[in-house]
Amino acid sequence: MHRREFTAAGLALIASAVCKAHASDNEILLGQLDLEVGHNEVLVQTGASQSALRLGKCAFLFAPFSSVKFNVGEGLAVKAANLMMGAMHSVFDPNGPADRTVITTHATIGIRGTAHYVELEANDDRTYSCCCYGHIHIQTELDTETQKTNYHDARIIDASGKIQASPYNVPLNHYDNSIVFLENSVGRKPRWSLPNGEMQFIAPFALSEQ
Repeated sequence: MHRREFTAAGLALIASAVCKAHASDNEILLGQLDLEVGHNEVLVQTGASQSALRLGKCAFLFAPFSSVKFNVGEGLAVKAANLMMGAMHSVFDPNGPADRTVITTHATIGIRGTAHYVELEANDDRTYSCCCYGHIHIQTELDTETQKTNYHDARIIDASGKIQASPYNVPLNHYDNSIVFLENSVGRKPRWSLPNGEMQFIAPFALSEQ
């Protein structure tokens, strides 16, 4: 798969133009990314660093070299997010539509107002999905599972569509303070239950604007 390469100056111009045109509906919160906003679709391609984006009342933190296609409604309200490459940490509007989905090659994940993390583990041909808190429904050609949790509950969806327990003893590549950062960006607080009242997993990267 070929990746398009963008200069920092070019990315800044793209981001600036888009944000001016849709200032109330989207905002680049962190880093730089290639952002294309259409009538009912938003395409995101990230570069070599972490980046974050607000769309309507949802917010997303992207891993380096991620590619996502969003289907959106009025005010850029997110209806679906198709992760084509990389990883994405999301907080969704709890008052948004009930039929929102996160889609990968392995599964369709129904979002019911929650914080969610998804990563395509390309080397293992599988999807990692974590319900960080809230309610999701995982659907594949082979399997289904509904999850409700107050704090990180992860699954692996393999190439056959089987849903399995996560093989990792900590959340994979996503962090509690990232959730706080994303929820704060849309004027909300996390709706979780922290062990001992304290965040357990802290990002190894800066979450201030770059």
